[in-house]
Amino acid sequence: MIEWINNKYGTHLQEEDLAPIKDFTLLWNIFENTRFQCSFTISKMEIAISAGNFQVQHFAEVLDYFQQRYIVNGFPSQHYAFLNFRPNDRTFGQYCLKK
Repeated sequence: MIEWINNKYGTHLQEEDLAPIKDFTLLWNIFENTRFQCSFTISKMEIAISAGNFQVQHFAEVLDYFQQRYIVNGFPSQHYAFLNFRPNDRTFGQYCLKK
């Protein structure tokens, strides 16, 4: 797959470049599917938290992974900008990851 991508798009990706992307994609798809019926939005997350329907301890390991990748010393890491949140959702995303 990497060879095809590199040839098709003129990139020079290595397996270690793609591993975090694969991890994120898999974890996110599982999370979105199991908790939000494949239709996650920040507002749905806020509603679930407010209603007590979201127990973070069930996702502690996944949250830890995201926190380590996207928050460094209490601030968004270089990877965070590439998540492409809508402007209004970016602050909420940072808030959740810092918890």
